[in-house]
Amino acid sequence: MAGGQSRVQGPSPDHGAAIAKATGEELEQDRHGETVLSPSDCEFIRSASRLQDANSHKSP
Repeated sequence: MAGGQSRVQGPSPDHGAAIAKATGEELEQDRHGETVLSPSDCEFIRSASRLQDANSHKSP
């Protein structure tokens, strides 16, 4: 993808609108209305997912 963008799916248009309203910043969208994620956004999501997965497999 151009500009180092990834196809990890971002927030839906409704969620993107809610984020924009809460932060006061418009989020870049692709031609399908999906929020464009930067490589650092994608890495954050992957890291958070790995951490959540690791925590969910810990014994009590």
